[in-house]
Amino acid sequence: MKKHSLKPKFRVGPIPPSGNDNLVVSLPFKRSPLAIVLIAAADVAFMIPAVTTFYHAYSEWIKLDTLFGLASALFLSAWLLAWSMAPLILTLILAALLFGSETLKVRRGVVEIYMGLPGLALGVEYDVSKMRNLRIEHPAPKSGTSWRGAHLAFDYGGQTIGFGSNIDAGKLEEWTRRIETAVGGAIRKGDPLPEDTVTEQPEPFPKKAPDRQVSWPTITDQPVTLSSPSTLALIVANLAPVAGTVFFGWNLGEVMVLYWGESAIIGFYNLFKMAVINRWLMLFYGPFFLGHFGGFMAIHFLFIYSFSLVSGKN
Repeated sequence: MKKHSLKPKFRVGPIPPSGNDNLVVSLPFKRSPLAIVLIAAADVAFMIPAVTTFYHAYSEWIKLDTLFGLASALFLSAWLLAWSMAPLILTLILAALLFGSETLKVRRGVVEIYMGLPGLALGVEYDVSKMRNLRIEHPAPKSGTSWRGAHLAFDYGGQTIGFGSNIDAGKLEEWTRRIETAVGGAIRKGDPLPEDTVTEQPEPFPKKAPDRQVSWPTITDQPVTLSSPSTLALIVANLAPVAGTVFFGWNLGEVMVLYWGESAIIGFYNLFKMAVINRWLMLFYGPFFLGHFGGFMAIHFLFIYSFSLVSGKN
């Protein structure tokens, strides 16, 4: 039996205006000098090769005069795009540690916690009816939440959600009253209810079937024929290189470039799939994927040119 905790709603972007919120509070946000120094050092360490690669890529684009120079410029640009994600993320984290804030927004039935910069913050929305045990917590030293010091916390499914930093324990009743007044009711106490978790029953182990000869099924409902859409699409796709070879004198290298273009189409199709699946995470996954895939495509084209186009001319 496996239990899954409740999943809050996430959003990335600027902190929305107050609107219908009954309570908007800028929470105390503790800044750790040690964390700032470590993140800044890592950011500089990743920034140096990114700047160096940018200089080399810029130099290749400036003196562009051969196909090998173009492939090199494309590869360096793609590598720069992928590598730049690390210093970009570290810079955002560093900016949040230096200038960021934590904001609590409460309206009837909903509690939202935003952490980050005013123009770019991570927001998490919680259903008040699922929240439990609003309290002050004093984390143990060197624990995952020790940087917060005394802070507010509540249970959400099987998770403990913390917010605020260095909050005076004497203000717990005031905070609780203000939050409960804004949400329109008391936050319950006690253990989670059955509906607070989703339980999955494990699949039973399959019984071992007696050894017997396997008879593979055959598809007879819709057999593939010459008039099938998949067959027609395949024929049309392969007629392009045939027509180019017969009527326009394409050589092997030019046909290989056409199939190289198919790889590019597959890459962009996967990029759109990633966008549908990951949504806002594509802000980070997309450039990383484009960098690696673009570098592969640049070197791939260079090999095709070297072994096919140049060999065909000789």
